[in-house]
Amino acid sequence: AYIPSAYIQDEIQKIEVYKKIAAIESMDDYKDIKEELEDRYSVIPEAVYNLMNIAYIKSLAKVLLIEEIKENQKEVRFKFQKGFKNVNEIYRVLLSKYKDNVVLYFGETPFFAIRINTVKKEEMLNFYKELLKELIENSHKKETVKFE
Repeated sequence: AYIPSAYIQDEIQKIEVYKKIAAIESMDDYKDIKEELEDRYSVIPEAVYNLMNIAYIKSLAKVLLIEEIKENQKEVRFKFQKGFKNVNEIYRVLLSKYKDNVVLYFGETPFFAIRINTVKKEEMLNFYKELLKELIENSHKKETVKFE
């Protein structure tokens, strides 16, 4: 994901936009940047949307204390911070929704993996967003954080 030179030619402006995108911490931030880019530079290219979505996904993962998301052809792994203990509620939600398509690990550095062979490549970012939002909404963190 990147900002094409054809979309923003000035390198200083491009760096400023990268910084704003990297600072996305909520759907409100996402919408504000989207509106600003449309106003200043017109129609947003797919590569820039991908960059914005990745920043938003990182912000959702941060709420859940997920430090790494790693994808391969068969599955995607979400690794929690070392020593993270509050996985039970998150794992309960995952098991109820993904049943045989999820693997859960409870060790010192817990993680879960979801088989993604049924998810199309172009739908992956949206899959990540929806999954993480659902986990936030259904975990004990919902009292302190609400995402749209």
